[in-house]
Amino acid sequence: TGGNRELDRALERAYQADVEAQNAFGHARGNFQNALDSIALYKRNRQVPQLIKAEAAARKAEHALQEAKQQADITREELYVAKARARGLPELMTGPKGRQGITVSFTDLADHILRDVGDHIKRSGKWPFIVDPSGRSSVFMQYRDSNYQNLLLGRDMEPEALRKAVLGSIRFGKNLVFDMMDVDMTAHLKKALDEVHPALLMQLLT
Repeated sequence: TGGNRELDRALERAYQADVEAQNAFGHARGNFQNALDSIALYKRNRQVPQLIKAEAAARKAEHALQEAKQQADITREELYVAKARARGLPELMTGPKGRQGITVSFTDLADHILRDVGDHIKRSGKWPFIVDPSGRSSVFMQYRDSNYQNLLLGRDMEPEALRKAVLGSIRFGKNLVFDMMDVDMTAHLKKALDEVHPALLMQLLT
């Protein structure tokens, strides 16, 4: 049908835009790494004039990298949404009545959970808890730039894996995702995190 063809064309456009953005991001990352390598070289050789120029170039390359990363995130998100629409996947379902929170459509998930548009998370002072009977949000988070831990996988529950996930999120500003896969794993998660650091779960949640 005409509607399906338009969705397919939108998906193709989103795919091409994502490929271009990811390539640009990779190029910018390479430029930034080259700038850092130049700084290290000039520092070792004590070449001050060259070092000053290299540091300026690195700052410029870092700014370009940040812009490329933002654009790559946007196009990847748009590609995911285009895929969902082309496949006719349903919107995010509403949670149980009487529970405090907001209902968010799947296409707006990134704005509310990752960017906190409207400052709902900031104003609440709490970290988000997603109720999604469709299971699509967990897939969405897996392919974002996040540290994703599937709590039903033994390797993801190992103390060292949890430690690296927590430290990586703190160091690089990534989202830390604990996916319970429709099973209440809170007690098990608390116990595993306690092996990393006492009361770590509460420290992460407050």
